[in-house]
Amino acid sequence: MKISTLVPRIRFMTVVLCILSLATLCVFSFVCQVSAVDPPPPPGVSSPIACSPDATIEQMIASLPDRFDGSRALSGEVRFKFTGGGDDVYYTLVIADGVASVISGKRDNPVLKITCPADVYRAMELGQVQPATAIGTGDLVVNDVNLARSFLEHFPLYYQWCGI
Repeated sequence: MKISTLVPRIRFMTVVLCILSLATLCVFSFVCQVSAVDPPPPPGVSSPIACSPDATIEQMIASLPDRFDGSRALSGEVRFKFTGGGDDVYYTLVIADGVASVISGKRDNPVLKITCPADVYRAMELGQVQPATAIGTGDLVVNDVNLARSFLEHFPLYYQWCGI
């Protein structure tokens, strides 16, 4: 076969490869855009979980199941009690079979009880107050410090998870 007959074939194959590459890039770009759409909000949360320093306590608590590192065994219930501002507000984080879920309200026998003012919890989630400092000042009360430490190993703080 002569080189003069190969050149048009090589050009044709090059054009075909370029078109296929562009088509693949377009499809990949579309898939990335589709996967970047925010998931629907969890039950009981009126807006999607926004990674923002302005996030509410409800949004931070609702994000706990998404932040859960279920790669290591952990099970039980964690009761959050937020004080201040009138009535106390309770949330229960339930961890079972490697899955975490949040329930509004309190349950009877949590393995870990966390009590603090809502503004202190929010400041801890945003990295503005260290949990150890809050325990030292009495703003954060836990029934088991070692279990609380283990809990933190499974759940990155909100600001770390969001990258804010």
